[in-house]
Amino acid sequence: MTQQPAAPSDSLYVHSEADVAAAMRLGRDWAQRAGFSGVETAYLATVATELASNLWIHAGGGVFSVLLRSDLPGIEIATCDQGPGIADIALALQDGYSTAGGLGCGLPSINRLMDGLEINGRIGGGTQVRAWKVKHPDAQTVESLALAHTLPAHIGYSLRPIPGESHCGDQCGVWQDESGQVLLALADGLGHGPQAAKAAKAALHAIGELRAHPCEDIFAYCDDKLRDTRGVALALALIEPALGRLRFASVGNVRAVLLHGDRDLRLGSARGIVGAGYSELAPETLAFGAGDSLFLYSDGLDELLPLRDLLRPAVTAHAVAETALQRWAKANDDASMLVYLGQPV
Repeated sequence: MTQQPAAPSDSLYVHSEADVAAAMRLGRDWAQRAGFSGVETAYLATVATELASNLWIHAGGGVFSVLLRSDLPGIEIATCDQGPGIADIALALQDGYSTAGGLGCGLPSINRLMDGLEINGRIGGGTQVRAWKVKHPDAQTVESLALAHTLPAHIGYSLRPIPGESHCGDQCGVWQDESGQVLLALADGLGHGPQAAKAAKAALHAIGELRAHPCEDIFAYCDDKLRDTRGVALALALIEPALGRLRFASVGNVRAVLLHGDRDLRLGSARGIVGAGYSELAPETLAFGAGDSLFLYSDGLDELLPLRDLLRPAVTAHAVAETALQRWAKANDDASMLVYLGQPV
């Protein structure tokens, strides 16, 4: 009898905040190994973070595992603990349910992001969770053009097209250099659908060509390059950690909020459309400390959001953005959020 080889796997014991971060990296790395797209890899990193956080926060520790499925082209993330168990699994799968200070986005988000979710356990007897995702080579995925397949945990994004549409008119871009300087861009194509997506992607292409230039030059270049498109609302943020500085400029209805110490600063925007002309640009230069965070998001979300409610220990920027869209994305528009999280000081 021929023995079936075991599926490749890896595991770790989670009992601290640092272990949650390690679990996130494990999920991300194995998703890349399985050949998932950049967006799907980010989703799987979010699932890994949420499941590991549950072990740490709710169960007091437990085993976190990732494996490549041998019976299907995909990945499975599993946890096992000897914690207090889940009193009502159906309730725990409802949006907004939370205990022990969690976001209330863990199991509901996992259920949506994954192709399968299995939860077993009893009160006082621990919990076992298995979540798996199938890799669909021909599936259309919404993926932002300029984003690398991996981003550090403190930079992340989430995109969602208007329900019923496969093309997202919102797109995000991130460019990093060896000095730690980061350029963030969020482009919101007018309307929604393929033409809005075309305009937003054209904006990211243009930014990438001129990304080392001053923001005034980048906006002027984009305005010229996008003349044969619908045009976009566009925000650019250059974060220079070594200098403790943020440079920001925006045209149109893209929201930008800087969490600076205990202050929430809403950054301004010039009127107009990039690709159809805009009023005088008003770039801003602001102090940006190691613990500060920046949120860029489209008008597919309400302007005034309780962003600080999304922050908790060990959370990734992608998880923050994904949670924001799950909670607050409008049903009549594309939605996107790009997040740069400050480090605890």
